Amino acid sequence: MARAGRKPKYTDEAAAALFVAATRKLGHVPNSHEFARYAEVSTATAWVMMKNLKLRRTCPACHGTGWIAGLVLAIALNASCGGESPTAPTSVTPPLPPAPTTATVSGHITALNGGQPLANVSVNLGAVTLQTDAAGGFSSTVPFGTTRVTLEAASIVPRSVMAAVNVNRTLNLDAISLSGGFNLNFYRQLVRNTFDVSAGSEPLRRWTQHPSFYMKISDEDGADIDAKSLDATEQTIRRMVPEWTGGHFTVAAFERGTAVRESRVGWININWSNRSIALGASFRCGDAFVGASPGTMNLYYKTTAFCRCPGQSEVGERVVAHELGHALGFWHVAGFENVMGQNSGVCSTALSALEKYHAAIAYRRPVGNLEPDADPSSAIALAPMRVQ
Repeated sequence: MARAGRKPKYTDEAAAALFVAATRKLGHVPNSHEFARYAEVSTATAWVMMKNLKLRRTCPACHGTGWIAGLVLAIALNASCGGESPTAPTSVTPPLPPAPTTATVSGHITALNGGQPLANVSVNLGAVTLQTDAAGGFSSTVPFGTTRVTLEAASIVPRSVMAAVNVNRTLNLDAISLSGGFNLNFYRQLVRNTFDVSAGSEPLRRWTQHPSFYMKISDEDGADIDAKSLDATEQTIRRMVPEWTGGHFTVAAFERGTAVRESRVGWININWSNRSIALGASFRCGDAFVGASPGTMNLYYKTTAFCRCPGQSEVGERVVAHELGHALGFWHVAGFENVMGQNSGVCSTALSALEKYHAAIAYRRPVGNLEPDADPSSAIALAPMRVQ
C-alpha cells in the first residue's frame, strides 16, 4: 500500500480492482472517505480515482453508465465484466417451433337424395382442387382460413358451402343427384319462383321449427265462419304440414279465437275475409306470406264457387293446402295435378309425387340457399313476400 499523504499512480484496471475489493469488504459501495481509508490514500486522491473510474476497459458491456452504477453492474455481471465472483448459471428458453399454417381436410361426398357415394366429383378447396374416389372420398392439405368449398360434376347440381380450416378436420358433404327422380326445372319452380317469374331466382324460404297456428273464427265484419269450414281447415293443415316439410315438422299448436292476434314468431295467423278480390279475369281464393315467421294465411271465402269443391266448406280444402304450401315456403308450379299448380276443377288435397320429393329436398337445405345449390355463409333474414 502507498504511504499516507502521497499520491501513488493507479492504472484504471488497478483502481477498478481496488474499488471492487473495497465494495466487497464493506458490503456496500464506499464513499470517497471510506475508499481513501481502504486504499490508504488521501480523500482528494480517492475522489479523483472514483471520478475517473469508468470501467470501460474492465467492463465493455457497461459502456455509457455512471461509474457507481457501472461498477454495481460489473459486480453483478462479473462473468461479462471480468470480475472475480462465481458466475451464476443462466437458463436459456429454447425457441418455440413455428405455428402450423396448413391442415388436412378429409371427407366424403354423398347424394342428398339417395345417400349413395358420389365418385368423380370435383372438390375445390380454395387453393386445392381434387376428385373424389369411387367411395366419394377425398383428402388434401390446405392452408388455414375460411373458404367456399365447391362441388361440381355432370351428375349433380353444383354445390357450395363455407368451411373454416384451422385444424385437421373431417368435412362430409352432400349434393343433389340429378338421377333418382330429381327434376331441376320443377325444383326451380317450386323453390326459386321461376314459374311466375321466369328470370327469377329466389333464395330458399322455409320454416326452421314446428309451426303453430291461430285461426280467427270470424271475418273482418264479425260474421262467424261455419264450424264445417273451421274443422276442415284445421284438419287439412294438421295433415299437410308433415307432407310439405318432408316429415321434419308437425303442427306444434292450433288455437282458435274471435280476436285479431298480433304477429308472433313461430306462429301463422289464419284470417277469413268476405271480400271478393278480382285478379283480371279470375278471382283470388287466398294468399299467404311465403315461408315467413311470423306468417299469415288469408282465405277469401265469399269470392266464387271456383274456390271450393262440391260438398266442401266455404273455402275448398285444396285452397287451404295451396296457401299452406306458400306459408311453408313454396311457389307456384305448372300442372293441374300439383297442389301448387292451377286449382280449377281439381279438388284433391294430396301432394303430387314431384311435390313431395322436391319439398323434402328443400327442407334439407338452410334458409337463404341460393341457385343452384349454394349455402349462405351465415344466417340471413329475408324480406316477407306475399303471393296468392
